[in-house]
Amino acid sequence: MDDYTDDELFIYDMQARMPDMTDDELREALENAKSNETVYQKQVNGIRNEYKQLENNKFQQEQAIAQQEYQQQYQQYANAIIDAIDNQSDIAGIFELEDEDKQLLAYSILGQDQAGISNLAKAVNDPTTLVKMMWFALNGERAFQEIDEYYKDQITKARQSGYEKGKQEASGETNSRVVQKPRLRQKQYKTIDDLD
Repeated sequence: MDDYTDDELFIYDMQARMPDMTDDELREALENAKSNETVYQKQVNGIRNEYKQLENNKFQQEQAIAQQEYQQQYQQYANAIIDAIDNQSDIAGIFELEDEDKQLLAYSILGQDQAGISNLAKAVNDPTTLVKMMWFALNGERAFQEIDEYYKDQITKARQSGYEKGKQEASGETNSRVVQKPRLRQKQYKTIDDLD
């Protein structure tokens, strides 16, 4: 409404209230209204305030609708995240997720501070955390599986080695050597004068 001049606003209002008026009738109504400038200015200010209030009401309704839609979308998102967490029993088949782990995951993704900024948004806005998150998203499961396979292989080798050693000892085929500590030769002293 602030973009309209007083005359444009007056004519717009007249057209809105009486759509069957001709252009000549609108000009004549404007001229008649302007014959008393004080009354005309009060009339235009009243019209302007009325339309500003309508604009403000419309804006608030749109904001309320947008907020409601956002809340619905967020609730759907939150439900999807919670379902995904509940359906995840482990990470990489190695680390079992306990209820506390699941609650921490949900809070880390969905939790917000008093300003309404989510914990996830804070993490994503930190470059170091973002890089780590992406690395784990891209490589974490494979890395955990490789570590798990390495340890299983080492355990298998250690068991096999122990088995082979026990088998050799039982059959008397040990290749063990006895290492004797060399004896130090002690110097023989005959008198106290020999100590120097």
